[in-house]
Amino acid sequence: MCRGLIDHDDETDEIFFSHTSIRDFLCAEDTANSEAWFNLRDTKSARQHLLVKCLTYLLFDEFQVPCSDKTTLDTRLRSYPLLEHAAKTWPEYFGHGDLVESQVEKALRLMDSRKASGGQYASWIQVLTNDVPANVSLTTEPLYYAASFGLLPLVEHLVKRGATVDAPGGRAQATPLQMQIRKTAMA
Repeated sequence: MCRGLIDHDDETDEIFFSHTSIRDFLCAEDTANSEAWFNLRDTKSARQHLLVKCLTYLLFDEFQVPCSDKTTLDTRLRSYPLLEHAAKTWPEYFGHGDLVESQVEKALRLMDSRKASGGQYASWIQVLTNDVPANVSLTTEPLYYAASFGLLPLVEHLVKRGATVDAPGGRAQATPLQMQIRKTAMA
């Protein structure tokens, strides 16, 4: 993992700069004003940038079909080292407000990739839930996960497009409304 620049803490699963001088350089005004770099001092901009990168990664053609067994999933995660990060963090980046329509549309593309055979949506859920084979992800509506993560702009779009609001899903076979209530109660 970017030896010498970034370290990974196996206990907390956090990624961090190996020395503060790296962060200082990347956040310096000269670096931030460079056309080759996005401004790390502007955390909103950085989150939006990371959101787009994560969603783009999850929409790669390589993830059109979920893995059939744990060994294949483990191999996929090793072969695509950003997959787990992208799968687990894009909802967090999405949830940090002020989205532009193109970002919402990109997230909807991931939700719309759900197919009977899987699609990138099923591969995303499979990484989140470690669901092998992908039974849960193949049978759970996108609205369920949009609600469970509190992704209100996605929930709104999916409901307007006719998503079934009382369709049970996930491992608990809960409805999207139940998931949203649970998330709100835990906040």
